[in-house]
Amino acid sequence: MKQPTLDPQRVAAPALAVFSIALALRWWHLFELRSSPFFVFLLGDADRYDAWARSIAAGHLLSADVFYQAPLYPYFLAAIYAALGDAPWITRGLQALIGATSCALLTLAGSRYAGRGAGLAAGLLLACYAPAIFFDGLIQKSVLDLFFLCALLVLLPAAEDRPRRRTWLVVGATVGALVMLRENALLVAAVVMAWPLTFAALPGARRAALSAAFAAGFLGALLPAIAHNAAVSGKFHLTTSQLGTNLYIGNNPEATGSYIPLRAGRGSAKFERQDAFALAREATGRDLSPSEVSDFWTRRAVAWALGNPGDWLRLTGRKFALLLDAVEAVDTEDQYTVADASTPLRLAGAIGHFGVLAPLAVLGVFTTWSFRRRLAILLVLTATYAASVLLFYVVARYRFPLVPFLAIYAGAGIAHVAQFAREAKAATLVAAVLAVVSTAAFANWPRSNPQMMRAVTHYNLGNAYKVAGDPENAVLHYREALARTEDFFEAHHNLAATYASLGRVDEALAHYRRNLAKNPSDALALNNIANLLRARGEYDEAERHYERAIAVDPHYVEARRNLGAAQIERGATDRAIETFEALVAHAPTTEGAQRQLGELLSARGDTADALPHLEAALREEPEASDLLLSAAWLLSTHPDAAVRNGDRAVAYAERVIRLGGRGSARALGVLAAAQAEAGDFAAARATANRALTALERPGGRGERALRAQLDGYEAERAHRSRSRRPGAVRRASPDRFE
Repeated sequence: MKQPTLDPQRVAAPALAVFSIALALRWWHLFELRSSPFFVFLLGDADRYDAWARSIAAGHLLSADVFYQAPLYPYFLAAIYAALGDAPWITRGLQALIGATSCALLTLAGSRYAGRGAGLAAGLLLACYAPAIFFDGLIQKSVLDLFFLCALLVLLPAAEDRPRRRTWLVVGATVGALVMLRENALLVAAVVMAWPLTFAALPGARRAALSAAFAAGFLGALLPAIAHNAAVSGKFHLTTSQLGTNLYIGNNPEATGSYIPLRAGRGSAKFERQDAFALAREATGRDLSPSEVSDFWTRRAVAWALGNPGDWLRLTGRKFALLLDAVEAVDTEDQYTVADASTPLRLAGAIGHFGVLAPLAVLGVFTTWSFRRRLAILLVLTATYAASVLLFYVVARYRFPLVPFLAIYAGAGIAHVAQFAREAKAATLVAAVLAVVSTAAFANWPRSNPQMMRAVTHYNLGNAYKVAGDPENAVLHYREALARTEDFFEAHHNLAATYASLGRVDEALAHYRRNLAKNPSDALALNNIANLLRARGEYDEAERHYERAIAVDPHYVEARRNLGAAQIERGATDRAIETFEALVAHAPTTEGAQRQLGELLSARGDTADALPHLEAALREEPEASDLLLSAAWLLSTHPDAAVRNGDRAVAYAERVIRLGGRGSARALGVLAAAQAEAGDFAAARATANRALTALERPGGRGERALRAQLDGYEAERAHRSRSRRPGAVRRASPDRFE
């Protein structure tokens, strides 16, 4: 069959009709969602984008570090917030307009490639495509992905028909914007930049000039991100530092083909970045820059793939199956649960899904084969983007940008099938039928678990309610998640934690123990069970669970700290000291561990041993007045001359005075003792007299202690503790110094 001719004047009406239908469906969808939790809560990346956009709108235009996520969408959101406000209807309503515009653009693009009928069919397919309706209603960048892709598909035929540098400059800027949304589109950029070099009718210099114009537009679009990254890091980053992490998530021994977080239960972008840096630091033993972290994960992914080629090929096959699957793979919230609250999404989902689109696109390849040169760039870009997804992992929103490419082919298949059936040879018809049926069977073969996807959505809603301070609704959604799939570790854990917060300890223990029964090496469950037992006063059993958690995971500092706290509570000071000594030896920078060990040793009378730990704690809490006074008192009054250090004691005590302890009898008394130890008895006498004046209860034991010390200073004799336990560590009242 011949390539259809195009009358530009006859394309505007179909595009407008498609826009109207698409907008009506999207606004209907939003209207029905208005009272659902999906309209109230922002889950996963949506929450991160919203917080980022609010920060930008408040004037914080630069991030603290190199972009980890693609930045264009948060800045787009920030512009809306700054100009129009942040009401949920405003952003989602505007996104519905943008999504409908994408459908109209695809109508124009399809018309340019395969004729008016194909363009209309392509636009209607996108307008009624359930995932498109779903994504346009989310605070997610997918709405802009589709807009720039559809704009690119409108521009490319014009750029090929009339190859001008300014046109290719605009094409480059459009692809650059796409890369600022989705980094794997860099492969698309490489293909489009090289495409003018295939224009055989043009001189070589002209072809190179077109590619150069594309590159200029492309880099111009990326320049803000490049400049930002250089400003905050001093290093070159094209867009983000996320590539290596994503590559490893999609290519490692535990990879499934879809998204699996680096640490279980920590799938948000915030946690992913933290974990990527923390795990890389643990593995290398040093802090790494963003580019070094990305390189670390890239090396691990490549090493695994090269070292296990058979496993990698099987994993890639699994990704390919997911790529063509009719079911949309969830990573935060699934369209099927949302469809329960949306009639248009539910109706569209009956036929507007990938299991219909893919076989129609295959049909379109056959019906357009006779004018395949016109669609060559479309076919190459489809294969390129599909490869970019397979390189990483498959989730619904990563696959979604394939839809415009396939929709044009599918539209052509619908528009030209009758003519193709009349004109094609029998062998070609048989091949087309077999290809379409095989693709339909493969795409619709049941391989994904929609119940698990619904479970993930309810789990994330439970988390949202929990953060919002609504534990009762959180429980309902966690239980709904577990009703969908019983083997959901994180749901059991968070349900147990929520039950614990409600005082429903027995129910909490049941869910923690369920996880423990499935995985006896679950250190988190062991620690949390111990916490609940400890709260009930069952210390023996609690300590056994803490010790099991530590045996399973020697790096689990929280379990070590909790074990020590339990031992303190039951009065087992010596055992608590052993626990905190082991914790400090294992992880000396654990928050609060040095302080606790210092106080325990001091309370036992081992004040010389306590001092290094108290001073280490001061490096963590340099303005902690109680620590400063404890250390100053020991350094001033300890019986052992090897322990005392008057100058250091004075520095600590004076820091307390500067921090606001100027009128405190306790702080002044400690400073006086420090000045005496440093040999400045005149200052010690003056300070001790100030301390006497500042006493809240004159005539008591505190006054007697101060006057006895003052007598010593009059005789130019520094004060010495009568025991090895200084009052500051024992948390004595402000007017007591012994």
